[in-house]
Amino acid sequence: MNYLKLKLIITSIFILSCQDSKESQANIDCGSDFSTANILVDINQEIFNNDESVNTYSKYSWSTDGINRLLSGNGIPNHEVGTFPNDQNPNQIKEQNISKSFTLCPTLVSETGIAAGGAAGAIAYAINSVKFDPATGGRCNDDGECSMAQGQGNWNIEALGHNTFDFGDDMNHAHVQPTGEYHYHGMPELLIDF
Repeated sequence: MNYLKLKLIITSIFILSCQDSKESQANIDCGSDFSTANILVDINQEIFNNDESVNTYSKYSWSTDGINRLLSGNGIPNHEVGTFPNDQNPNQIKEQNISKSFTLCPTLVSETGIAAGGAAGAIAYAINSVKFDPATGGRCNDDGECSMAQGQGNWNIEALGHNTFDFGDDMNHAHVQPTGEYHYHGMPELLIDF
């Protein structure tokens, strides 16, 4: 009889310890001024985008494991986009495999800012799993010779704010990489209006 009680107690402890406690996630102590523990951690969307350049589902999910914010998605925008391919951007939007993890307790890296994006990679992801990458691979050397794709030189080509270089971006300040990855270089106007 004691063996049966012991087995029942151990089984109960195991079951209770494996349960996901929303309360423990809500009460995470970041030990700093910044916590995102209760912000948009239970989202699961699948929205058909009938835009002629997309014509597939935008899928994204945000959840938490109690320590990290977890993003899973296909990188397909959930809003209208420009025409892709186009004269300045010959690439077609394709599904990606987005799987990212972010801390629920971010820390301030620098008071003055740091270089981000471009060759360093994405700096953030929108709620729809489309990445923000404000920098470009375009460079110019001191003689004014420029290359839009992984150019050489000390001068970065900015994606926005001029008419000198045309990246084939759309009304969302976004365009498509050769891999089919649609990404934002600035404010995604139609996502904000969505």
